[in-house]
Amino acid sequence: MRVIYIVLGLLLTPLLWGQSFSAKDSLQKQEWLSEVGVYAALFTGKEQTKYPSTFENHPFYLQKEPLSGFLSYDGVDYPVVGLRWNNHTDELMAISSDQRYNIVLVASRLKEARFKGNRLYYINSAEVSGIPVSGYFLKLYDKEYQVWAKPIALLNNKHEGQQLINYFSFKTLFYLQKGNTFYVVKNSSSVVHLFPDKKKELKQFVKRQKLNFRSSPEKAFTAMVQEYERLTQSQKP
Repeated sequence: MRVIYIVLGLLLTPLLWGQSFSAKDSLQKQEWLSEVGVYAALFTGKEQTKYPSTFENHPFYLQKEPLSGFLSYDGVDYPVVGLRWNNHTDELMAISSDQRYNIVLVASRLKEARFKGNRLYYINSAEVSGIPVSGYFLKLYDKEYQVWAKPIALLNNKHEGQQLINYFSFKTLFYLQKGNTFYVVKNSSSVVHLFPDKKKELKQFVKRQKLNFRSSPEKAFTAMVQEYERLTQSQKP
């Protein structure tokens, strides 16, 4: 595995990210790509779809500005690179530091992305059960069982006077993975349903820990799975 050390902003190599571009954008981009060498692999795909400035909000995960993160892509590790995840189109983008290039990455080439404590993976629905559509998922927990989150941005519109306003609303789906099968979990009952042999103990645990599946679902689902693994650990040879 090759490891490429990129300093966000690349202050030491202004030719890569700090150069200004003329009106001959296509030619300039080709010259730029030839100069950046191996880094060019991230900036040769499809440009992201841009939303009109009239939209009330944005569909990107956590923030509109690029996230500084780690990327393992197409056999190359990029320890620091600008990333943006669109939860409406479910596209992950590599962002140049001047934000001129916002390139959609090929999902199947992603091994892993990490940013702000999150771990992002691409899951092919043809290789597992329980996921209707292939896409990017956040891995929240990974031991004997896995807990996943799928943030989704939904496009809506509303009328304000004579004006039609477009905006995004958000929801997150949670999955518990057992073997090669993903199960949607919505509350403590759906987790207990998957672990019926410890139904009583898990219900007591939820009550004792005062787990809140509305305000802190990531913490709650992870805690229940950890508790089940703890309860069953002593039963294993």
